[in-house]
Amino acid sequence: MRTQPSAQPPACRRLPALLGALVVGALPLAPALAASFHNVSMIVTGNPEHTPIILNNTPVHPCGTACRYVNSASTGMSNSYTLAPSPYTVGAWPPVYGTSVPGLASVFEELAVAPPSGSATVQDGGNIGVRQRSKVEYDWQPLLGGVRELSVQTWKTGSGASTVSYAIQLTTAKDLPRRTYLEFTAPVLTRSWQYAGYVGGPSGNQPMTTEPNRVQTRAAVDLYIDGLPVWSSESNLLIPRRFNPPYDQQIFVKWGQPLGDGKVTLFLGTLPAGSTRTIAMVIRTDQRVDATTCHNDSEYGTTYQRCHSQLEALSLPSVNTGSGYFEFKPDFKITTR
Repeated sequence: MRTQPSAQPPACRRLPALLGALVVGALPLAPALAASFHNVSMIVTGNPEHTPIILNNTPVHPCGTACRYVNSASTGMSNSYTLAPSPYTVGAWPPVYGTSVPGLASVFEELAVAPPSGSATVQDGGNIGVRQRSKVEYDWQPLLGGVRELSVQTWKTGSGASTVSYAIQLTTAKDLPRRTYLEFTAPVLTRSWQYAGYVGGPSGNQPMTTEPNRVQTRAAVDLYIDGLPVWSSESNLLIPRRFNPPYDQQIFVKWGQPLGDGKVTLFLGTLPAGSTRTIAMVIRTDQRVDATTCHNDSEYGTTYQRCHSQLEALSLPSVNTGSGYFEFKPDFKITTR
């Protein structure tokens, strides 16, 4: 835990100065314009194939009755810094395969936030808010402001995990082998945080912030075919306990494919007639924060409590599959060409 002056210059008003020092998050990773294509035939079939040439007039055939689907969602939340937040809330369990693409169940786990000691004190979480919550929110109707994402949000110390999984069981037709493709849209990461802080210091008008003791966040997407990983992406934000840089800093770790990479197509190979494959995508957000310090600050006669608040969220890309405007479902499908 370190309290130090912000690098920003003093402002003439206390509230604008503090907001400039505290709100350092809100980092959406915008999708790339170009789609990405990956040949994973060697992993899926054991036989490496050349990437097929796809012409504009090549017919695309949907999976149809060859595919069966199941989705599931779960969340867990704790007020402590732990690897196993609980209790867990699970939607669509046990999983049962069906012939049509199911919608996704919205589930959440929210814990009460203790009020500040002073009855007139207002808790201020900035643009993130004041919540201890993990959630999977899926508005299947295309309403204005509809939300389709999974997230974890903490205030002070807390840990949470949210997970969504899509699965397709593919049984190919018995007449001929077919070149098979999996298409989906990579989720977009949004990561925000606000340090505990106040305005004071030697000048009385200097933004001061306190970092959390430690932070671990993870946004990850993993795609498996018959249990073998074929496409993965992960992004982490870390503040280790034994981390003492001269300035406010975090460690960012990224590996695998980029999140928010727009449309993704995987060539699974020429699957034998009458064969069965299970394709599963697991989307996860995890967050653990140890932040025990809060600060009180007065603005225009009101006392505010400002503690560390943090948000980790991944979008759940979807397509309108109903007639007209009736229904959204996950953007995750198999085709042959």
